[in-house]
Amino acid sequence: MLGTDQLYYDNGAGATNFTFTGAVNEAIQIIDDPDGDGDYVDGFNRSGTFTIYNREQAQIYNNSNLAAVGSSDLLAPKRFSFPIGTGTDLNISTADTGIDSTEDGTADVAPYSGMSIEFFTTPQSRTIGASSYDFGIIIDGNNGTKEEIYEYVQWALRQDTDQDNGTGTLIGNVMPELLEFVGSTLKTKQATSNYQGGGTGVFIDNFATADTNQLAFIDNTATERTFPFVAAGNLTFNDNLVNDSSAVYRVFYTDGVDAGLEFGNSGAILVDDNSGTDISGAVTGSSIAFDYDYDGNTQGNRTAGTDANVTAIAIGLDTGQYVKTTSTIGRNNANTISFVAAIERNYENV
Repeated sequence: MLGTDQLYYDNGAGATNFTFTGAVNEAIQIIDDPDGDGDYVDGFNRSGTFTIYNREQAQIYNNSNLAAVGSSDLLAPKRFSFPIGTGTDLNISTADTGIDSTEDGTADVAPYSGMSIEFFTTPQSRTIGASSYDFGIIIDGNNGTKEEIYEYVQWALRQDTDQDNGTGTLIGNVMPELLEFVGSTLKTKQATSNYQGGGTGVFIDNFATADTNQLAFIDNTATERTFPFVAAGNLTFNDNLVNDSSAVYRVFYTDGVDAGLEFGNSGAILVDDNSGTDISGAVTGSSIAFDYDYDGNTQGNRTAGTDANVTAIAIGLDTGQYVKTTSTIGRNNANTISFVAAIERNYENV
C-alpha cells in the first residue's frame, strides 16, 4: 500500500474517506442513540455492515469486510484490523482523462463512451456455444478490446456517481468488483451481490471478436463459461494477385470430410468461417483476415476440435496466374495461408 492511497469505507451510509491517506488507524462512529434509551430509531446502528476499499487508478483493487476478520458486527471492544493490500495493475494504461475528459463521472471518449454496466432485476440469458446461461449483471463493451473494457469498468468502480445503466441507482465506488485478469485472459467475477436481484453472474456483450478465446464468464450458478475456440489467421497474397482487379480466392478441405467433398472432386465444399460463411471472395489487399469455428465446425461430417487440412486456390486475369497452396488451420490465432502467383503473361482482354 502506498502512503498516498486514499482508503474509504461504507458501513451502510455510502462511501466515506478516512481522514488520512495510506495505512489508517482511525475510529469511526457506528452507533448513535441521541436519547440514550437503547433504541436507535432516533439515530442509527451501523455496526452490522462494514467494507473498506482501496481503489486507486492503475492499482489492483482490494477490499475487506467483517467476514475477512471473522466477525458479524463491530460491537466487540477491540481494534479491528482489515487486510487491504494492493499493487500495480499492469493491465491499466489509459489515464482517467482518456476515458472521461471532463472528469464529471461520465465516460465521453470513444470507445469507452459507449460502454456501460447494468444490474438487472431478472436473469438475462446469453448463448455461449450451443447452450444458454443466466447472468444478472451485463457489461456492454461497445466492441472494445478486453483491455479497454477492463479499463472502463475499473474507472467506473472509482466514481462517486451512478454507474448502473439500468433502472436502479448504484454509485460506482461501492459497486462490487466485476472483472479480473488471469494472465492474458479477462475473467468476470461473481459479484458479491446484485441489489436488483437478477443474479450475481457477470457477462460481457459486444466485445472485440479477436478476444473471444481470451474471455471467461461467471454465470448465476457461479460456474465459469467460455466460448468454443475460434481459430484465426490471415490469407496473404503477392503483388501479382493484389494488382489484379479480377483476382479471387477459394479455400477447400483437403481431407477429413466425406468422400467426394474434398478438393479435386466436383462436389468439393468450401471451408466456412466462424459465422458459417464460405472463406472465398475477391482479393482486396495483401492480407485478408479470417476466423474458423475450431471446436464446432462439422462440415462434411468432419471431426470438430481437430486441425483442418485445407487446399486454397487463387487466380486473376491480367497479372495473377492460377496458384494452389496447402495449409493447416490449427488451434491458434496465427494461421497463415499464403498465395504466391506467377505473373500472368498469356491473358489478353480482347
